[in-house]
Amino acid sequence: MLEIAILIAAGILLGAFAGLLPGVHPNLFATLFLAASFADPFGTALMLIAASVTNSFVAFVPSVFLGAPEGGNELSILPGHTMLLEGRGYEAVRLTVIGGLLVVAAALVTLPVLAYVVPVLYALARPHLHWLLSGVLLYAFWRDRSVWPVVVVALSGALGLLALENFKEPLFPMLTGLFGTSGLLYSLKGNDSIPQQNLQCEPFSSKSYLSGGLAGYLAGVAVGILPGIGVSQAAYLTQEATRKDKDVRRFLVAIGGVTTADAMFSLLALWLIGNPRSGVAVSVGELLGQVSISEVVAFLGVICFSAAVAAAVTLKIAEFVSIRFWKIEYKTLTLLVLSGLVAAVFLLAEFEGLGILALSTCIGLVAILSGARRSYCMGCLLVPTILFFAGF
Repeated sequence: MLEIAILIAAGILLGAFAGLLPGVHPNLFATLFLAASFADPFGTALMLIAASVTNSFVAFVPSVFLGAPEGGNELSILPGHTMLLEGRGYEAVRLTVIGGLLVVAAALVTLPVLAYVVPVLYALARPHLHWLLSGVLLYAFWRDRSVWPVVVVALSGALGLLALENFKEPLFPMLTGLFGTSGLLYSLKGNDSIPQQNLQCEPFSSKSYLSGGLAGYLAGVAVGILPGIGVSQAAYLTQEATRKDKDVRRFLVAIGGVTTADAMFSLLALWLIGNPRSGVAVSVGELLGQVSISEVVAFLGVICFSAAVAAAVTLKIAEFVSIRFWKIEYKTLTLLVLSGLVAAVFLLAEFEGLGILALSTCIGLVAILSGARRSYCMGCLLVPTILFFAGF
């Protein structure tokens, strides 16, 4: 019992560490610990679950304050950075934490229903996935009535096809360029400065929290049900669903919910449909084999405990950063962050990663300069997914 408690605590620490370092993901730890086999398989599985859940909370700190994307939270950079420049960076992180906690609570309440519904929907959805995603894109084009969204989706889609087919570690450099470095470079032309950060949050109705959490929960269920739908695609669907809402806070609640839901449902999919949906879930499946109901109960306990601890840790880190962050001159900070992101890309993917970063940064700048919504850069994942399920 003591060994399991230590492993869970280690998982929380590893998840927080991974969340704060762009490009480092619990999937890396999953591969390493699976190969090492130094501890009890069940305890190791719980450690990986704790790391995955914790990472889903903490990763929003560099996303908001540094513009460094993690798979799935890249769309949070845009409203998060806007709130940062309004002195509300802490509030942006807090909203994502609330979204994550709401999804954990909703998943616990609805799990008995999902156990019956998910396997049926999973079987029905697979043949029609490309039509669903194509319909969402066409509807978005129709609403914007401009050629530039089509151009951005075409460019980012072509980049996604090239990178995903030919390179080993394409996601971090590609998403960093589309959503991180492009925006940071563009900001250098202005006179932005980081104002003193306010730790007091503006009033936000319970109804808005709940509706944002519901959007995140439903998108998270889609990640668990629909083959080929990852957290990034689900985040795009969430943005389209909440687009009429001009208050970005509801979207941040939703996006926080999506990432935590992905961490949960990618694991629960092992039990619900026998199909792991993440690197961590694959490792858990290899450690434990067939997942029993008693192990699912243990998973849920660790998920709840890790989410509670991760929420508190994330808010403390965000508070610490907020108090000190604004004192740094904005352009100096931007150049430091750009240098750090380029270095991280090189360490992770070497020169081929720098090539992907350069191309994706140019495409991100096309979106910014044309006025097209940056979410259209998600074509880098949506287009390959559509073509794959269409049989190409």
